[in-house]
Amino acid sequence: MPRAGMIQGIVTGLAAATGYGLGLLLAWIARQLTGATGPSWGSARTWRVVLLAGGALLVLAAVLALAIQNDVRDLMGTEHPSPVWYVQATVVAVVVLMLIVGCARLVRRVAGALTRVLSRHLPARASGALGAMAGAAVTLGVAALVINVSYGLVDHAFQRVNSTIDPELTQPSSRYVSAGPGSAVRWEDLGSDGRAFIAGVPSRERLSEFRSDDLADPIRVYAGVDSSPDAQVRADLAVRDLEAFGAFERSVLLVATSTGTGLVDQLAIEPVELMYGGNTAVVSTQYSHLPSWLSFLVDQDRAREAGRVLFDAVYSRWSALPQASRPTLLVFGESLGAYGAESAFTGVTDMVNKTDGAMFVGPPQQSPVHRAETAGRDPGSPQWQPVVDSGTTLRFGSLPTDLDTPGGTWPAPRLVYLQNASDPVVWWSPELLLERPDWLAEPRGPDVSPHMRWWPILTFLQLSGDMMDSTSVPMGHGHVYGSRQAAAWARIAPPDGWTAADTARLESIYG
Repeated sequence: MPRAGMIQGIVTGLAAATGYGLGLLLAWIARQLTGATGPSWGSARTWRVVLLAGGALLVLAAVLALAIQNDVRDLMGTEHPSPVWYVQATVVAVVVLMLIVGCARLVRRVAGALTRVLSRHLPARASGALGAMAGAAVTLGVAALVINVSYGLVDHAFQRVNSTIDPELTQPSSRYVSAGPGSAVRWEDLGSDGRAFIAGVPSRERLSEFRSDDLADPIRVYAGVDSSPDAQVRADLAVRDLEAFGAFERSVLLVATSTGTGLVDQLAIEPVELMYGGNTAVVSTQYSHLPSWLSFLVDQDRAREAGRVLFDAVYSRWSALPQASRPTLLVFGESLGAYGAESAFTGVTDMVNKTDGAMFVGPPQQSPVHRAETAGRDPGSPQWQPVVDSGTTLRFGSLPTDLDTPGGTWPAPRLVYLQNASDPVVWWSPELLLERPDWLAEPRGPDVSPHMRWWPILTFLQLSGDMMDSTSVPMGHGHVYGSRQAAAWARIAPPDGWTAADTARLESIYG
């Protein structure tokens, strides 16, 4: 990914600290093998050679890294970095390196001091081991304290954002949306993204931009974390609103699992409403107020629970209807929402048995169904765009046209994973620490630099940094999918009589 200066600095500082630590480890091993009692600083001539060689390597590495970053920016159509970028990245890298090295040396001094105290009463080996263990314990304790305090501050900050009511948004008066008349949910309890989702319901005028006949007011239902701390209660509140608004009498019922903050992407939902002239109902709930990349670290269980209990609650009510009168049941999840939405199913067969179609956008690597289907892809298909069972039911793509291949029939229900080859959310995994991924070993995606190489630990650090800034690129790159979701829905669940021209008109609305 094209990285911001701050993020590049963090990644560089962590990489430098890793290299420094590995160097110290190798030096320690060498001393143990040779019997040396301490470091040998060498002569002045040796230092000159080391400094000259190290400086030359550092300059060469910087030039190569810059070339790769510029190549990535060219592939994604973004500008090359300015001189300020280099200054910022360098300063941040030095600060990060100094902080890590300083903390490590402090821990070593603490361990040394404890060892000296213990050596008065214990043999040298025992005191050394206990001193090291005590130093490690102190380090872990301080780290845990810092993490907890930091998390508390971040959590409080995003909680305030979640509770802040945008003065430009007004409580709805429609009887077809949550927080409106007859709703079981209060406007104040929807959360920031929930209020935006409800307020963004398209009007009749908006719907008429695509079609002019058989229009209805779309139903949108949402329950925020402030509605109840219990996921099952939130799901029950949502189903209560669905029943009150007549959602089970609509043509389409879409169950959407939100992202970490509770966001439901307007560009993923509105196209379905336009396709069906508003004869739709969309339901979602919130499970966190943290950004998806942070929620993935601390709220994975909540995401899985939210996706499962919401779908189960809706499915229980939907499946009790006469089969001929059931609305088309669709499932959607984006980013961490895709991870959560998958949790309602044991696999592709379960999705086929319970839904009429599904779309998962930018799913994290740890999404179990996505992971299993990718691993079992047809021979010859790459990890970044796998083909599964010749595309009979499940298809992967970045461009909507990718979903048209392989050819042949594509019977309903149709299941889709939209994933960009350069999306770090899709490819980040702890396995990157020590294992080269297939997407760097096989023919690469169109926006993955041919110069990128896998390095133990370093590639993991790079993608970790990329995850934090994965949406600052044009559509079709990174974690940005935008209007491509509209064309994907047109292929997953087209209304009767739908044509390629209708798909083109729908795409044109979103540019």
